[in-house]
Amino acid sequence: MAAAGAAFVLVAGTGSASAHTVDGTTQSSCITLRKVDSHEVYLTNNCVWTEDVKVVWRLAVDSNRVELSPGERRRFYSMGFYDGWKYC
Repeated sequence: MAAAGAAFVLVAGTGSASAHTVDGTTQSSCITLRKVDSHEVYLTNNCVWTEDVKVVWRLAVDSNRVELSPGERRRFYSMGFYDGWKYC
């Protein structure tokens, strides 16, 4: 019975780690955003671990999931409008 409760806590914790707000304000402090304009942004992974992220565009298809290695910076561009980013 205790093992089942522990498994539930582990799963709940894992799910909440990826359920961040898309506006970029409640994201991990080790992922930084540089917004050039409404159509072009850069995400940089300042973590010591790899993060899977994607950019959310308004009036366009969201970016694919991208694996950002520690120290990696990636450019995202779309004809849509930047609406945020999130973990995958």
